[in-house]
Amino acid sequence: MFDVGFSELVLLAIIGLIVIGPQRLPKVAAEVGRWAGRARRTLAEFRYLLEREVRLDPPEPMPRPKLRVVSSGRVSQPVGKADRDSSIDP
Repeated sequence: MFDVGFSELVLLAIIGLIVIGPQRLPKVAAEVGRWAGRARRTLAEFRYLLEREVRLDPPEPMPRPKLRVVSSGRVSQPVGKADRDSSIDP
């Protein structure tokens, strides 16, 4: 992701030593390391979940129930199995 070489790390350490000071630098470095670890774990978990979702088959659409139309033109309750076999005269 980020290509940080040895020279960049040394430069960051020197700047950190000057800005933060020698007493607080180890604590700050440990905290930055914890945050970087958390971010890396979160990114790995997100990547895993995204790949798992992509591999899953898409859900099949649910079949829509056939509705019975009454003579007034309104839609009534779903047609049952026995009702499908018989014909309805309008």
